[in-house]
Amino acid sequence: MAGTHEDLVIWQRSLEVIFLIYELSAQLPDGERFGLVSQMRRAAVSVPSNIAEGYCRFSQKDFRRFLGIALGSAAELHTQLIVTERIYNLDTSKLRNEVIEISKMTRAFIKKLS
Repeated sequence: MAGTHEDLVIWQRSLEVIFLIYELSAQLPDGERFGLVSQMRRAAVSVPSNIAEGYCRFSQKDFRRFLGIALGSAAELHTQLIVTERIYNLDTSKLRNEVIEISKMTRAFIKKLS
């Protein structure tokens, strides 16, 4: 593969999700700082981080494995967004839809590498 992980659309889009998650999580109460806020931020950062790490590995098998980890983090984030919406009555639908799209793209990429 030519280029760098920064050329990957799934990496670019998942990086943007991080910034949106930080904005959303800043709206949550201070009591969530070590709970939901921390979990959402870690999961969001994990997605593009694993895509980048996997891209820089020496084999497609390793890359697929890291894409799988990124996919798991995206699922975790999606769940946390649902919890946030239900508990704090914040609209997370656009963000959830973006996470779903990134997940679909990641699955397609995994399939392509298989």
